[in-house]
Amino acid sequence: MEDSRPQRSAFTVEVQRRGQEDWYAQAVTPSWFYGFHAADAAVQAFDRYVTHYRQSVETLVAPDAHALRILVRVQGAGGRPAVFSLRSVLEHKVRRDTGRRREALARLEEATEALQSSLRDAATGGVRQADLARISGWSRETLRKLNRGEN
Repeated sequence: MEDSRPQRSAFTVEVQRRGQEDWYAQAVTPSWFYGFHAADAAVQAFDRYVTHYRQSVETLVAPDAHALRILVRVQGAGGRPAVFSLRSVLEHKVRRDTGRRREALARLEEATEALQSSLRDAATGGVRQADLARISGWSRETLRKLNRGEN
């Protein structure tokens, strides 16, 4: 059976700023990134650019700031690059980060449910809360909250 998940690709990126006359490149090392989509590579290049040049999003979006764009192409392939403006990179970054947060919250909820189930099983099996606290390193109050489903 064929795997329907998208495959990661290597992308070559170039970060450019708008100067007085024309666009000029600003080095980002490495100049290639792995991602599922060109937008993923653009976000990675943006993150690296912000770190390397010690820029903040506030300074980049300021009214007097020079425009920024990121050119992305599949590594080893010719053709025209995909061009990402600062706005499109930030939109993709927010969507990506929101998705990651949602996934992490779902994993946390699953782990909490599994832990609560284990605590109930231990209590049903006759394990005292004081022993659970000693074994786990958690306070008895934390264990009580977990048993009650509190945060």
